[in-house]
Amino acid sequence: MYSTTYALSMDNVVVKEVLFNPSLQRYSLDGSGSIKVTSIGFWERIGHLNENFLTGVVNTNANVLENALKQKHLTPLDSQDDRDVDLASAFKNSPLSEWVESGQLSRFSDSLTAARLGLTTEQLKSAEGLSEFANKRLYMYLARYGDTLRVNEKGAVEIRYQGKFTPWSEIPAEIRNQDLTPSNKKDLDNPWGDPHPWPYGPNGLMKDDMDTWDTLPVMFKEDPKRWGGGYAFSIATNTGKHPDPRTDHSWIRLMTPEGDVYSVKFDQPDKMSKQKSLPDPIRVKQGKVRLDCHEFISKRKKITEVIFATTPEGFQAMKAKVEEDHRKGILPYNLIHRNCAAYSLELARLGGVQLEAKTSFTRLALPSRVAHVLQRCFKSLPTLLQNLVHALTSLVWNLIQVWMGATKVDKKIQSMYPDYAAPFSSLWHALTDIWHCQEMRSPWSIGYQAAEEIESLRKAKLEKLTKKLEAFAATGNESQVLKTQKKIDNLHIWCPRQYRVQAS
Repeated sequence: MYSTTYALSMDNVVVKEVLFNPSLQRYSLDGSGSIKVTSIGFWERIGHLNENFLTGVVNTNANVLENALKQKHLTPLDSQDDRDVDLASAFKNSPLSEWVESGQLSRFSDSLTAARLGLTTEQLKSAEGLSEFANKRLYMYLARYGDTLRVNEKGAVEIRYQGKFTPWSEIPAEIRNQDLTPSNKKDLDNPWGDPHPWPYGPNGLMKDDMDTWDTLPVMFKEDPKRWGGGYAFSIATNTGKHPDPRTDHSWIRLMTPEGDVYSVKFDQPDKMSKQKSLPDPIRVKQGKVRLDCHEFISKRKKITEVIFATTPEGFQAMKAKVEEDHRKGILPYNLIHRNCAAYSLELARLGGVQLEAKTSFTRLALPSRVAHVLQRCFKSLPTLLQNLVHALTSLVWNLIQVWMGATKVDKKIQSMYPDYAAPFSSLWHALTDIWHCQEMRSPWSIGYQAAEEIESLRKAKLEKLTKKLEAFAATGNESQVLKTQKKIDNLHIWCPRQYRVQAS
């Protein structure tokens, strides 16, 4: 009976993967050595609802991916933009990889790791323990710092350590064997687990973490010409054209004339922890100011930023607040009222920039197409009806928030910040606070809405300055030409007047 039940269970899984998994496609190599993807038609799927068909396709795909990756000669930074590497990464992380024969899966995985590091599979295997270490996102750290691995004249793989290339076998064991995975043990007394590891920094391999510091450390260096050569800051986000509350995030980068970049976030305990997220996801929780690992776990091409020039005093004020908030240890965090985006905007005010970046909860919670249709319908209504719909929608969202824990506060936050926590304990406050839930500050409202508006204003400013430049050039006014050209060169860090903090 047990074996029959198991067989039926296996058959159901096979049918699900063959019939309904859109990722089940055929891979082959074209004449240039790139991967060609061919879809599998519905009727072919219907005619092959069996395990042999499924394993045959996925094992062939794994072999094709392996051969394609072996032909790659990439740097870690190049690998982030390579289509074949993306296909291989998606395949490895999909349920389909579970049907690949173990030996083939191992060879394919090694070829993916080697391609990301700019090595051959033979070179990767020759450095004992490197493959296991590299699979903890080493390639993304290398990409962030613009570093590569190299092979010396003796055939040994070298990696930067303490500022110079060192053979992997000569790296201290405590560095090579460090655990790069934060603890998943979460409890009420310590919901944060272990500090987030920081295994690779500006000088190469190291053993550090992103939580233990008093003075804000430099995360990386860049050419200061990118932000005009002075003091500046940016609000960075990993959001796209459409909001995704599950993964969207924002953080602050502080930049100096010397090219130092500090990267800081405000967040809650491990987002993958079910105890933290469920139940009551909207309750007031513990939050912390930390260095932002998203610099390494988000692809650089998916990170957008809005850059603003600031004064030395503004820079110091922002840095001082970050260090003060970090020393406090625990701060109140709330998904609606005080999240990563709200903290980024709070810091931006100290730098002289005031962004509202408000988004309705309806826009974030519903699919983009549905939200757009509702928005068009809403705007077509008379003002009186708009106000009525807005109030009713707000009340509905407030009721949902109460159900999701809006009136609950972490015990430690209650004791450390009683004034902040008090209003959240009131059911009446939660139900009558009808405007806040419609004015949520989200990473998407910064990285897409606000960024697009600021870019539009900068383009309009560019048109005006270009006309002035042409006029000054026509009259031979050299000094004004130089001044206007400098303004044009710095437009990418210019803050429109309506977003500047007004002096009190």
